Amino acid sequence: MKNCIYFAGSGQFSGPRLVPGWGFTETGQPRFGSGTGDGILLDDRWPPAREAIGRMAEALRGAAVVVCDFEKAPSPLLASLLARLEGQETVVPESCADLPHSAVLVGPYRPPGSFLRWLAGKRRRYGALVLDADPIRVQLRFGSPGRTQAPVPSGTDWFCAGALCRCVRSGDGFAFRDTRESLRARCAAAAVPAIVFEAAWAGLAEASEPGR
Repeated sequence: MKNCIYFAGSGQFSGPRLVPGWGFTETGQPRFGSGTGDGILLDDRWPPAREAIGRMAEALRGAAVVVCDFEKAPSPLLASLLARLEGQETVVPESCADLPHSAVLVGPYRPPGSFLRWLAGKRRRYGALVLDADPIRVQLRFGSPGRTQAPVPSGTDWFCAGALCRCVRSGDGFAFRDTRESLRARCAAAAVPAIVFEAAWAGLAEASEPGR
């Protein structure tokens, strides 16, 4: 993969595109997205039927890169599919790092803590990485170990050098959020390929707005 941001979706934004919609149907048969774009996003919404593995492997051979957007532990059949793709550029999640791959999909990163330190730990563990660059929008409260999804608070914000996103004082803590500008900056600092869903990118302001 190129060291840039890949947009996952229909292609409404300019830049390299990952085509979603690839996977299997409820009956386990191959489900093909609309083309291959600059790569394919393969999901594990439904498990494959044994007889469908060969057909899917053949269809994926024409793809420049296959990103496995798996949310569940890999089944033996999905593991066998990845084995058939060995030698092809394939990106797998951390749960599949022991299976054949060219890079591991990590993230999304969330504050607190240094983004670059977090990324360095992932690189030491896995080697080649691809970043799930889902935008940051979290609230941290003083004295609380947890974090929550946060609406965009009002007030003057600033660029947080550790998290590489925008930050604003909010009530009894801080809120962290991204703009397109900060997300680009974090992806550039990561120096690895990054993936952003178009719907998430569409919801971001281009840059920090005065008083926001």
